[in-house]
Amino acid sequence: MDLETYASCYQGQEVAVHGKLHQNLTTLSPKELEEEIGEDVAAITKIFGEKPVGISYAYGVYNETVLQMVQKYGLRYGRGVNDTHAFSEQFNLLEFQPTCRYDDPQIFALTDRFLQMHPKEPQIFCIWGHSYEMDGKNNWSDLECFFNKISGKSDIFYGTCREVLLR
Repeated sequence: MDLETYASCYQGQEVAVHGKLHQNLTTLSPKELEEEIGEDVAAITKIFGEKPVGISYAYGVYNETVLQMVQKYGLRYGRGVNDTHAFSEQFNLLEFQPTCRYDDPQIFALTDRFLQMHPKEPQIFCIWGHSYEMDGKNNWSDLECFFNKISGKSDIFYGTCREVLLR
């Protein structure tokens, strides 16, 4: 896909930083780290016309140096890949962890548990994954079943990480 197509293809979706070259950020020198994050922020801003506010850490890894660089670029949340199988609101948004992957064997049990809750505090059901994996595993229908099960509930707010975490 050419760069001009991205803006229209992803219209209405949040685009987060993932690194210019999808490198393990914890192995980079400060200069390389600045390039990996800074150039991705700049490219996303140019292509989509707005500065990203979040990062999905490549490979789910980060350290204190990475967190400092993320803050330097004004990113306000960072999503890891350590599935919690929980829904409680998290307050360290630079180290936010999702509920589960889209293909987690427990996703439907988690969905049932989430739908049966009557919480006093906000709860977040955050799934993650890569669309290319769904193509490779040919399991788009599983994600569609999840969406059908959880959609259309008047007491659930559906949103991007920006909309949910930074409300």
